Parts: sequence; C-alpha cells; structure tokens
Amino acid sequence: MPYLSFSLFEMGIIKRQSIKSSIVIYVGVIFGFVTQTILFPSYFTTEQVGLVAFILASVNIISAFVQFGMPNTIIRFRPQIKQQGSENRFIRYSLLVPSFFLVVVFSGLFLLSDWLIEGYFSNVAQLDFYYPFIGFLVFCLTFFGVWSAHSRSLLRIVIPNLLDIVITRTLLVLLMLLYLLNLVDFEEFMIGYVLIYVTILISIVIYVNKLNPVKMGGCEPPIGKPLIMKMLTFGGLSFLTVMGDQIINNIDVIMVTNMIDLNAAGIYKTTYYMGAIIAVPMNSLGQIVSPIYAEAWHKNDLNKINEVYKKSAINLSIIGLLLFVGVYINADNIFLMMPKNGEIYSVGRDVIVLIAFGKFFSMLLGINSQLIANSKYYYVNLISIVILAVLTIVTNYLFIPEYGIVGAAFASVLSLVVFNLIKLFFIGFQFKMYPFSVKTLVIIALGITLLGVNHLLPTLDNVFADSAYRSILITVILIVVVYFGKISDDVNAIINKVLARR
Repeated sequence: MPYLSFSLFEMGIIKRQSIKSSIVIYVGVIFGFVTQTILFPSYFTTEQVGLVAFILASVNIISAFVQFGMPNTIIRFRPQIKQQGSENRFIRYSLLVPSFFLVVVFSGLFLLSDWLIEGYFSNVAQLDFYYPFIGFLVFCLTFFGVWSAHSRSLLRIVIPNLLDIVITRTLLVLLMLLYLLNLVDFEEFMIGYVLIYVTILISIVIYVNKLNPVKMGGCEPPIGKPLIMKMLTFGGLSFLTVMGDQIINNIDVIMVTNMIDLNAAGIYKTTYYMGAIIAVPMNSLGQIVSPIYAEAWHKNDLNKINEVYKKSAINLSIIGLLLFVGVYINADNIFLMMPKNGEIYSVGRDVIVLIAFGKFFSMLLGINSQLIANSKYYYVNLISIVILAVLTIVTNYLFIPEYGIVGAAFASVLSLVVFNLIKLFFIGFQFKMYPFSVKTLVIIALGITLLGVNHLLPTLDNVFADSAYRSILITVILIVVVYFGKISDDVNAIINKVLARR
C-alpha cells in the first residue's frame, strides 16, 4: 500500500473523504435535530418516543453481540488479507460469523419471548406487537455494519455515512410527514421505520460490490487456520469491547424504561441526543483514522501515530468546545423552540448539559480507542470497557431511583470520564504519547471565558433571535482566538484558504 499522509487536511484520499464525510455528517445532524428535537417530541407522545428509543437501544446491544467484533476485524486484517490475495474468502468469512450468531440470538429471543414481554418489560406498551421489529432491525444493522466496515477498510466512508446518517433521517422525516398528514398511523410508521433500514442495507451491499466486486467463486489462496484463529481471537476481544461500549451507550434507556416508564425514557433519550450531538465530529474522525492507525501499526510508524493522536486531540478540542458552549448557552432556548411539549421535555435540561460535558471531555483526549484497538494491546480496550460497562449498570441502579433521568445521565458521564482516563493513562505509560499541550489549557480557559461572557449577555424576548446572536458572538470570539493564537495548524490552514479565495 502506498504511503498515506496522516494530516487530515492534506491532499489525497484522506482529505477528500474527511471533507465529504464531514459535509454528509452535518447534513445528517440537521435532519437528526429536526426529527429528534422537533418532530418526535412535538407530535409523538413521550410514551411513543420512549418506545422507539427502547427498541433502538435493544437493537444496538443485540447487534453488537451478533456482529462478534467483525467490523473491527475487517478494518484490522484487511491489509494482511489483501497482501495474500484472499479478499473474497475474507468477505465470505465476514458474513458467515455474524450469520451463526444471528441464529443463536434469534433462537434465544424466541425462547425468552414470554418472559421478556410479560415479565421484565411488562410496562412496555404493545411489546408483543413490536417484538418482531427488534429481530428485523438486528438483522439489518448487523449486516449494514459489516458491509460498511468493508467500505471503510477501503478508505471509503462517505457513502456508508450518507446512508446511515442522511438517507435514513431523510426517509424518516418523509415518513414522519406521512404520519402528520394522517396517511399512516403509529404502527404503520414503525413498519416504515424497519423498511428504511432494509433499504440502506440493500444499498450498501450494492455499493461495496461496485467498489470492490465480490466473487463468490474462483480460486484464491486460503486464509489459513493460523490467521483465522488470530481473527477469531481479535474478533472475540473486539466483540466484548463493542458490547461494553453499546451497554454504556444504550443500557441507560433500557434501565430507565424498566425502572421508571416509557415516558421517562422518551424524555431522557430526547434530551440525551441534544447533548450527545456534539460528539458527531469525533465519530466521523474515528472512522477515517482507524484504518490509518491500522496501517501505521503495520509499519510500526510510531511517529505518525503520535502525530495523528495529537492533531485529533487539538482539532476535536476546538470543535468540541464550540459545540459544548453552543449547547450550554442554548439549553433553555431549545425547549422554547419546540412547537409543542417543550415544557414537558424541559425537565431534562440537566441531562443535556451533563451528556454534552461528557462528550466534550472525550473529545479533549483525541482519537484514543482506535489507537489502542489497532495496536497489539487491543485487549486493554476490552478490560477498561468491561469495567465501565459494569460501572454503568451499577451506577444506573444506584442513581436512577434517587435522581431519575438526571441520575442516568450522571451515570453515563461518570462512565465516559473513567473510561477515557484509563485509556489516557495507558497510552501515556505504554507509548509515551500524550494528547495534551499548553494549547489544551488555552482551550479550557477559552471555554470558561465564553461561558462567562454568555452570562453577561442580555436575554432577548424572541427566542430565535436570542439563540442566534449568542451563538454567532460566541463563535466569532472562538474563531478569532483560535486563529490568532495559532492553536491548530489545520484550522488556520482552512481559514487561510477561505480568506485567500475571497
């Protein structure tokens, strides 16, 4: 494989994919904001919003089990497989493993259906009707994740993100409009929801086959038992890591549903999304950086790994600060902007702030999970995330009865902070790499200053005008300080390029 530049803003495929993916993701963010914070809360009952959140949380956890770490395995071993010319055998292997676990899971869901529907989740309205939906969605998300990983391993992240983030949400908005026009009822809406994921699964299969045609026949060198065992071992450890991650990200909704009700789950998930939205750039950057880390570890190029680690931390800190401050200063206005039910969801204001802080803290530390996952110490992610998964469950059980949905948010933030500190200390101890610098302190000081400035600003009667002028002023101050303070070479390069064009 030719040498890859590790700067996210240099010429070449990394730059093109990063820019295109960023555009796609932010378009998706707009659609996500419309559906999650305007349409769903305003025109569905909190119970219906909670039902959708409960189903998706369940599907995310089950899909992580079924995939058995296959997406990460694809990213990790693609260079070796390509080198020995066994790519089609690799694709067949990547489909066979999840298929086996899918049969196991579906059998378990069938055998436990009565206990789950009538017992543990008896407070979930009409779960007997929606129970099969979980199975369909698990199938779609499992294999969409597998095929998306094949695309990402070829450094093509735009189309998977387009399908996953933009197309799904665009179709969801259209489906919601049909609901508002009384052309479909809620049950039909949910059927349409499943069909959306069927559509994107078919689309990603077609795309990857055009990108790199899959030949199910033909002669290729066998992968070999030693490499298969290595992949299974890595996949198993990666599976536990991903499972822990999904538990951390989704178990709170399931536990709020079980320990309180669907109404609380609906409010919690809606306000959680408002805070978690700031992590979108980190998720995008992680997708493109992961194969870069894999290639660098393959070459044992520690300088390049350290370079991308530090750059990701600085750039994400700037973006995360802007988004965190933006969410914080608009936390109250968000509920006033809702066409309906804003006062109902306003009880989740502290959830927004807590979750946003947790995501910002993660962004301060850069792309660290992928750094460890692609190294020979990938099992460290497993150890830390299993600890955090247990901690998340325990803290939710402790805090939800006492503090309700705010307790669930605090449990999530605590998990994020501890998890990232474990990774920070390990990378520093093992590789002598650190994401921090004096610039990090400047960014934190800038954040405190911006929050102070916000409290000094007068409140306008018009909520839209109030949010607009606060957001614009804060953004201008941040950009000016970052640019003239030369905090990020990449950010300055972008600004200089824009100024040069003008």
